[in-house]
Order: sequence, then C-alpha cells, then structure tokens
Amino acid sequence: MKKDKGYLLETNMASEDPRTLAAEFGQVRALRPNLGRAVCHVAISLPPDEKLTDKQWKNVANEYLKHMKYTDSQYVAVRHTDSNHPHIHIIANRITMNGKVVSDRHDYKRQEVVMRKLEKTYELTQVRGSEKSLRKAPTKGEIEHSIRTGKASTRHILQEAVSNAIRGSPDYAEFAKRLEKNGITSIPNMASTGRISGISFKFEKTTMKGSSLGRGYTWKALQKRGLNYEQDRENAGIIRGRERGKEGPRSKNRTPSTRNERAGLLQSAKLQRDYAALEASTRNNRKDRHEGPKRRKQNPEITR
Repeated sequence: MKKDKGYLLETNMASEDPRTLAAEFGQVRALRPNLGRAVCHVAISLPPDEKLTDKQWKNVANEYLKHMKYTDSQYVAVRHTDSNHPHIHIIANRITMNGKVVSDRHDYKRQEVVMRKLEKTYELTQVRGSEKSLRKAPTKGEIEHSIRTGKASTRHILQEAVSNAIRGSPDYAEFAKRLEKNGITSIPNMASTGRISGISFKFEKTTMKGSSLGRGYTWKALQKRGLNYEQDRENAGIIRGRERGKEGPRSKNRTPSTRNERAGLLQSAKLQRDYAALEASTRNNRKDRHEGPKRRKQNPEITR
C-alpha cells in the first residue's frame, strides 16, 4: 500500500508487505481448498468530524474480530487516509489455524450488534439499526465493489437522489423532474383504475423497486415523507413518467410526451377492438356447432 493512501495498523501475521501476506493467507487457505469464500473483508468508518487514535482503532478491530469469532484466524487491519472520513479495513481468514471455518451466517446482523456497542464505548454518532432505518443497508457485495472501484452503488445513488428530490414536499411532477436532472426516471405502478400501488426508479440500465431501497422509499412511505399526490390532477404526468421509464430519462430533443399518451390510447383501443372481434368469432363458432351441418349447406361459400 502506498504511504499516502494508508498504513498497516495491526496484524497477527509474520509479514507486512501485501505479496508476502497473500502467500501466508494462501498456506492456510490450502487447508480448505473447496471453500468458495475464504476471506472476510469489512470496512469500518466514521463521520468526517469524528476521530479515533491508532490505539483506539486497534481496539475497535480487536473487538470486531472477537465478536465475529475470528480470534484464531489470520487478520490484517489497515487504516486508510485517502478520504475525508476516517476508516479502517479488516481482512480476516475464515479458515482458522486448525482448519475450521468461521461461519458467516447472519454476519450482517451480528456486525450491527458490535458496531452499536463500539459507538457507545467511544462516544461516536449512534447509527440506527437497519430494521429501524428508512434505508436498506448496503450488501456485502456493494461495499466490496465500492471499495474496489471507488464508486457508489446504484442503490446508494438512488437513495440519495430520492431523499434529496423529496425535500420541501414537492408534488409528483416536481419530484420526477428533480430525479430526471440526475439521470433517474421514476416509474409508478399504476392500475387501470388510476390507483398507484408502488414505485420503481431507473438509473442507467438498472431498475430498482422503492422497497429495494428501504422502507422509506415505498410509494406510501414517500407520501408520508412529504410527496404530494392528487390522483385526478397528476395521473397524466404519471403516465408520461411510466412511458419514459421504458426509454430512460427524457432528453432535451425528445418529442412531446403527449405523443406517448396518444400511442398508449391507440394501443388500448386496438386491444379492445381485437377483444371484441374475438368474442364475436367465439359466438359465431358456438352458433355453428349448435345448428350443425344444416347451416353449412345453406351457406356453402362460408369456410372457417
């Protein structure tokens, strides 16, 4: 690791450079060659205005490892200094020195317990547990991807954008407009009656339901948080939003959205005509079967 990026905080291994550490990990990894995920990688961070000394960070790392049952495993704790929020990374081998495997079952819930305890011990900002939070916490894969790429996950981008767009209790049209400025399309799930039962959000090529962002991002929750919605007044705008959801955020050169509405109405009318024709055809078939071959002799020119 480059010195301007961070430094080794603590380890129970003999080596200190990344290449030799990897070789040490590999020796123990060989005890369980068929194990799919052999390494636990977690980041623990603080708000920008809070700090811990190196000694305190070491205690945090050791408390975490103890609580998660990694006391007999190889581990490395690294402190990063390349961002505005203090944080450390802990990498631990799930394979212990005697060849057993540390369970990662329900690891997120178990991690929450020790994190809340450490927040109180060091008088840090108390974070609400995921069950009480409006947002869904990032998955382990999202955290690791963000660490690897330095980019926020789609879930986090949507959570931030929706929370910002809902400030000031806007109506739906303004809410959707604010999201579009960030390249996000809102897609309400509207029934034929005009009633809305849910909402999804599309960013680039990914679409996520509001419930996938957290309990504070469902349609009902957004209204409770201040989104103003009047069915009769705003459904036309919502129809346009649903159409844009199929194509992505509207560009400046796009044709008027009323065109989409007309297309939708024409398609609906065509379906109604097709259904009516099908019903008429079914009635005629039933009548033919009831009258039998006599009708066919009277109308020889009709074939089916």
